[in-house]
Amino acid sequence: MRQNRRQLLALVMGVALLILAITLNRALTFTPFHLIGLSREWWVGPREIAHMIGLTGFTVAAWYFISSFASRRLIATNIAITVAVVVGLASSWPEDGWLYDVFGVTTFELAVSLSPIYLGAWALFGLIAWKTPSLLRPKPALMSSCLVLVMTTALWELYIQPFDNVYGGPPRGWIEMAQVLCDLVGILFGALIVQRIAGWPEPQNEAVFRKPRDCI
Repeated sequence: MRQNRRQLLALVMGVALLILAITLNRALTFTPFHLIGLSREWWVGPREIAHMIGLTGFTVAAWYFISSFASRRLIATNIAITVAVVVGLASSWPEDGWLYDVFGVTTFELAVSLSPIYLGAWALFGLIAWKTPSLLRPKPALMSSCLVLVMTTALWELYIQPFDNVYGGPPRGWIEMAQVLCDLVGILFGALIVQRIAGWPEPQNEAVFRKPRDCI
């Protein structure tokens, strides 16, 4: 039960950091500066700071999501949150201007693009919970969340935007190295926060990760 509370704290903190990142991306203003040299690749502005905070939040939230599949209580919590989000998005469907302003997509586009990923994640971690539940323990879950986000950052920042497209437009043609660095620092900060929340070393008497009564 104590581990469940820690994970819920991580969920709340992760969501709070994501909201903060979105807010700062829209409201934060300061004169950008070059992190290294004078090249545009190392240009740091409000967007890079928002990225760093956002990746911190994503890391913490991803750890919660992965490790939550070891607990039936948290799986039920995930289902309740999913229903609440779906209802909230459905209620805003006719007036989705705010969603476009924040993410650059409509409610329908967001649902179409994220639903397969979300359902696929449920299927994957449900299978892991059934076959190899030890991978859902706090430390392996943190390693998995960091690995997924580092790979996503590498794909997005080192290939898609520089050489394929930027949100459906032409590719940038160069790599935003400062943003890559900020993303990686954000992932590192998120891992440190998770370590603090989880209280390494792991408690050895927590039934949630040892007994099948509260596990799949």
